[in-house]
Amino acid sequence: MLPGFSHHGLGPDGTYRLHGAFPGSRPRNAQASECPIEEKGRPRVTVFAASVFRDLPRIWLACLRRSLPPDDVRFKVFDDSAEGTLDEKLLPDVTLLRRSEERQDSEVAYGDALRRATTPFLAFVDTDVFWLSRDVWPRAMKEFESPRIAGVSGVSRASAASPGTFAIVMLLAGWVGEETLLEMAVMNPYFRRGCLGGLALAGVHDASFVDGPRFGLPLPAALLWRSLLLHPRTFSSAVRDFVEFQEGGKRIRRFLGSPQRAARRSA
Repeated sequence: MLPGFSHHGLGPDGTYRLHGAFPGSRPRNAQASECPIEEKGRPRVTVFAASVFRDLPRIWLACLRRSLPPDDVRFKVFDDSAEGTLDEKLLPDVTLLRRSEERQDSEVAYGDALRRATTPFLAFVDTDVFWLSRDVWPRAMKEFESPRIAGVSGVSRASAASPGTFAIVMLLAGWVGEETLLEMAVMNPYFRRGCLGGLALAGVHDASFVDGPRFGLPLPAALLWRSLLLHPRTFSSAVRDFVEFQEGGKRIRRFLGSPQRAARRSA
């Protein structure tokens, strides 16, 4: 991870400032672990992420557990919500890290994960990036056979310039309110695609985890579509985008298998 500040540029001490830190304030550093890296032990990789949602990481975790050898991986997730939203019961066998004096936000948590890792490999995989192949890990290990390779990307960009993210739009709903987000979704393609992607992910989540709770949507589907219908060209574009996202959702569901099997993996 490159050192720097989340809002105020690079700093000479090589650490990240907290979200609310003011220029010139001194950041708190997380303490590094004294445990050595277990070069030949198991598991070999720690997968780390941060999230403010309790539902999105369930899809992420189910995909990664199916993609990675079970004996080779451990999962750690930082709960970056102020309310402690993430639920251990929905993320079984995951080390859930809460905010603390030493680990007050995600920037510090990512640096902390880098310092504390005791496995030979550390993977930062955002909870809105879904691995849909068991070949990802073997391919990564093959790349690391070269002494010139220090890092491998696990995101495919074959069909798009960026993998994108739905989480930002979902978070905005809580900040700006439903009415403002709805206006942004109608007028701005980025926010519109984010909301439509959220609808597609809701279908994946609720079909895969039939035991509940249901996926938290940024906007009610009926309200979003009614608003888009008032703008025919925008509506046509939104339908095309939604069909694309639904196809991606179908790929996730096929990869995860039956709802019963996914529910057992989360139990």
